[in-house]
Amino acid sequence: MNKLAAEDRTRILHFLCEGQSIRAVTRLTGASKNTVTKRSKQFQTDPLPRGRSLLHPLRRTHRWE
Repeated sequence: MNKLAAEDRTRILHFLCEGQSIRAVTRLTGASKNTVTKRSKQFQTDPLPRGRSLLHPLRRTHRWE
């Protein structure tokens, strides 16, 4: 079984947190769609100390007009 390098895992998480689609992340990183999907599910289920998942959008505190 092939293991994804730590740098590639970090890049996948970075792009997903930026709001990129799974398809866009596959193009940018060269990883397969299944790999990106598995990583996104893994990060969604791992809660942060505050109870948020890593991909949960941050609440906006300032409204631009």
